[in-house]
Amino acid sequence: MASEPMTEQTIRDTTGSGGDLGVIRDKVQASAAEYGAQAKQTASTVRDEAVGATADIKDEVSNIASAAREKAMSLVDQQKQAGAEQAAGLARAIHRSAEELQESSPALAQHVREAAAVVSELADTLRDRSLGELIGQAEGIARRQPVAFFGVAALAGFALSRFVKSSSHSM
Repeated sequence: MASEPMTEQTIRDTTGSGGDLGVIRDKVQASAAEYGAQAKQTASTVRDEAVGATADIKDEVSNIASAAREKAMSLVDQQKQAGAEQAAGLARAIHRSAEELQESSPALAQHVREAAAVVSELADTLRDRSLGELIGQAEGIARRQPVAFFGVAALAGFALSRFVKSSSHSM
């Protein structure tokens, strides 16, 4: 016997009455509506949790970035202060050299004192100004006197490389 497609008539014939079919259809539709509502609620809950998790992750990343920025600024400030102390020590050494030169060559001693004053002023500037101010000042000098700025940068690079080289030998 070939299988016939299920029709309302076939269902009525097997259930025995047409009234039961309407009840079954209503139950199926009610169940489908209930499952649809549950699916929507579940999707809404999942979406809300994903939004909350995303916000939490963004907050955490922001906190980590803020902490890293603060740590970097603290390290920069420490290095800036150390550089200021090195410059102040250099200024004192240059000033002592000027005092030693005073008897034998007063004119040269005067120039050396002026150099010591410039280095001392540099130390004060490093100590008293923020990193942003120092960068702004350097940019201004670079625009007004690019050749002088390049020369000072080259000398600073040379001095830094010598310092790093001598520091690595002492370790």
